[in-house]
Amino acid sequence: MRWWAEAAVACAYIGAVIGAGFATGQELAQFFLILGPRAAPALLLTTALFALGGFFLRSLACRLGTRSYRDLLDPLLGRAGGLADAILMAFLFGTLVIMLAGAGAVVREYLGLPSWAGSAAAAVLTLAAVAGRSRGVLIINGVLVPVLIAYLLFLGLDNLQGSWPPPLPGRSPLLAANWILNGFLYVAYNMMGVVVLFTSLPAHEGGKWGAFCGGLVLGFTALVLAMALGRLGPGEAAASVPVLHLVRRLGPWWQGFYVLNLWTAMVTSAVTSAFGLAERLVRGGALPVPLAGLIIVGLALPASGLGFARLVAYFYPFFGYVVLLFLVAGGLRRCLKKPGRQI
Repeated sequence: MRWWAEAAVACAYIGAVIGAGFATGQELAQFFLILGPRAAPALLLTTALFALGGFFLRSLACRLGTRSYRDLLDPLLGRAGGLADAILMAFLFGTLVIMLAGAGAVVREYLGLPSWAGSAAAAVLTLAAVAGRSRGVLIINGVLVPVLIAYLLFLGLDNLQGSWPPPLPGRSPLLAANWILNGFLYVAYNMMGVVVLFTSLPAHEGGKWGAFCGGLVLGFTALVLAMALGRLGPGEAAASVPVLHLVRRLGPWWQGFYVLNLWTAMVTSAVTSAFGLAERLVRGGALPVPLAGLIIVGLALPASGLGFARLVAYFYPFFGYVVLLFLVAGGLRRCLKKPGRQI
């Protein structure tokens, strides 16, 4: 059923982008609330970039018949593909560590359980999805993502306000007060995980229109949630988990449901990172995917004690600049190719 395949790819796309930073509101505060009223055009630009970028990436991956992201980097970047490969692997592993750490922190802070329990549970789900390869990734995102999106949209629409607040102070030194640049940076670093996902899914899965629709849903959800966060005071909006201040207005039951959804967002992001790394490691056929996943998650789990807000403020914008640099390099290389040669 083609519509199901498209919907599955859309859910996987959304799951790759909505991690802890999105679901907590931390990313939206760092990239958009610092812009004040200019956040509106920035988020509209972001929506268009997510939709068109997703459509283009998935179409290109299907046309090239990629099995891992390296199959895209080599023809696109040439000799620089090796450097981009190393950078992308570092980004994926760092994201996996952050998501496992965040899953543990959520369990400790809101449920009073040891942080290792939350991290270990997220690691087990991640391993199960990776062992199932592309089908496992599509299934776990198809189950978790619709509930997550429905909750975030309900939360945003319930707290919606009609005007944007003044710019939020405390901008990261890596971010400018430029709505065009921030929109491109936000999509660029998020596309690192998406490139990994779309190039690892088999071409017969299709999904270019699913990617387009998934991008529209991502952008609309970001717009609604950012507008809702705009009603918070500067202190609340600058907190590590700004969305929690919206949830508290709805009552304790909704707080518990939010915790579950936040943990879910971390798992979907962790799955994308671990899956991409595992597919990259087995590209030469030396390791089976389940063993590669076990090694990756086994290394990430002990390292999952990193902080969160500071990583969002520095780690992600830095990689956004890196991706933009490689996109420009890849575009120039393609423009300078001799006529008749195709990637």
